[in-house]
Amino acid sequence: MKQILSTVFAILSLQCLANEGLFSYLETDTKKNKSIIIFYRPDCTYCQQMDKDISNSFSTIAYIKTSFNVTLIDITEEKNNPIIQFYQINSVPTILKSDNNPNKPEVLKGYSPIEKVHDFLTGKSSSITKKNIAPTCGNKIIENGEQCDDGNNLNTDGCTRKCRLGVICSSQKYPDGSVFITNQDTGNCYISIEPKVFTWQEAQNYCTSLNGYLTTIANNSEANIINSIILGKQWIGGNDIETEGTFKWVTAEPFSYSKFTSGEPNNDINSTGNGDCLAVTSNNGSWSDTDCNMTNYITGLICEIPNRCGDGTKNDIEQCDDKNLTNGDGCDNNCKLTSCGNGIITNGEDCDDGNLIDGDGCNSNCKLTLDTDDYNSQILFFSIYPNPFTSGISLKLYLKEPGDMSFALIDYTGKTIEYLQFDNLTFGENNLEINFKSPIPSGIYLLNGKLKNSTGTYFVTRKIQKN
Repeated sequence: MKQILSTVFAILSLQCLANEGLFSYLETDTKKNKSIIIFYRPDCTYCQQMDKDISNSFSTIAYIKTSFNVTLIDITEEKNNPIIQFYQINSVPTILKSDNNPNKPEVLKGYSPIEKVHDFLTGKSSSITKKNIAPTCGNKIIENGEQCDDGNNLNTDGCTRKCRLGVICSSQKYPDGSVFITNQDTGNCYISIEPKVFTWQEAQNYCTSLNGYLTTIANNSEANIINSIILGKQWIGGNDIETEGTFKWVTAEPFSYSKFTSGEPNNDINSTGNGDCLAVTSNNGSWSDTDCNMTNYITGLICEIPNRCGDGTKNDIEQCDDKNLTNGDGCDNNCKLTSCGNGIITNGEDCDDGNLIDGDGCNSNCKLTLDTDDYNSQILFFSIYPNPFTSGISLKLYLKEPGDMSFALIDYTGKTIEYLQFDNLTFGENNLEINFKSPIPSGIYLLNGKLKNSTGTYFVTRKIQKN
């Protein structure tokens, strides 16, 4: 019991920390031989999802805490603009990683699933341990594999409970409908209409006017959908008008599934002998063939409205339809051409807010509009405190690559008063304490820093004042 309680408290503590801010549970103070910098924005959907994924992976958190110096950079804070510019960050989330060897830092740019994040950090494939968490469909975050996520469990509102794009399927859109259902896998809408006395062809024409067709039934799963909305004897979209005994669907898809009532099809042998059209005629959803012009026996119809995007037929509101819902192949999963401004982030884009307006955070080239001044130096002085100083100063600086750094305190005559050496500074953030040993008179001094790393030697100078 004690162990269970400890685990519960650990999870609750982790959740509380995560609630304080994105990735806040990762901050570390101990010097390690590896460093990572995580750039994020609090309102960034993909940052929030990466934060959630990492917080739900015990092994990833443990590895980060034991292996890395962690620096978190919120790009919305104005004070962080020099750091953003220094590392030339133009999208979030971005993780920079260095093991403090001469190689340049590695970059993981944009949202990645937890397995890829873990492998990026460890440098090898590893199994990931996650908490038991609810399915992500319904969390209002569009993740890998999802076409939409509207945060609810409805099927008929245009986004199914499996987060697939679908047809809006309701009486508001189709006022003649009696019962509605959406296939959560395909997004197709099925409308049961009863009573509606039509011949079979009139019923098909009616469904066509709704941008659909008399329903086809391709498998047992679809048959169960139809069975859930049948109201009586209703036309469906099959016939053998062309060749007796060879049934076809109105969509020309293969007639590979059937659910005939016992003794059917019988060509309506007991009445007209012209049983060429199919209808659901039993409470269990089974079918019969009957006269296509019968109006005193069939009292309704079932229309299927396909999820048009991805069906291969371009309609009036689509820019394209390539018969799939794959992004980045020229026609994206919203049936808009792959391009900046279509609302879908594809390869080469850092963002896509559905427009080509500059100045709104995502510009007309689908790049985040952060400042882009190029800081060529390998050193970024972030703060010198206190300045003026009395006995010593604290420095916060960022390095593009690890290296050794020395500081010389120089007076107004050019004389070096004191010299200090700091070896093995890490990539990313470094916090240094400089305590001068010699008595230093009041006045203005120059603090001359020299960095040596694998790419060369770099100098930076800052003016400081002694009280």
